[in-house]
Amino acid sequence: MLGIGVAANAGFSATFSGIPATAVVMRQDYHLDNASLGAALGLLGLGVALSELPWGVLTDRWGDRRVLLTGLGATAMWLFAMAILVVPTKTAAPGVVLLSASLLVAG
Repeated sequence: MLGIGVAANAGFSATFSGIPATAVVMRQDYHLDNASLGAALGLLGLGVALSELPWGVLTDRWGDRRVLLTGLGATAMWLFAMAILVVPTKTAAPGVVLLSASLLVAG
């Protein structure tokens, strides 16, 4: 259980701290102004805030282990999907709406 908790905390920390740490590169690659970038990154925190209550209810119902494993799996799958679908290429960059929605769900 301790190992699962540490892995969940590490995954959350990497997502919640790692993505904003790339803000300068994101602004350039996604062609965003400061306001759009701030709004997109702010939605990451909003996603965390909105998911606290449902995760708490599920924890009471299913237990810590299942909820942590489900959260780890869902986060890994979502970040993998983002890596495929929401990463800018040399020819095109996804719009701010897709980026923002993806970060909201990642949160």
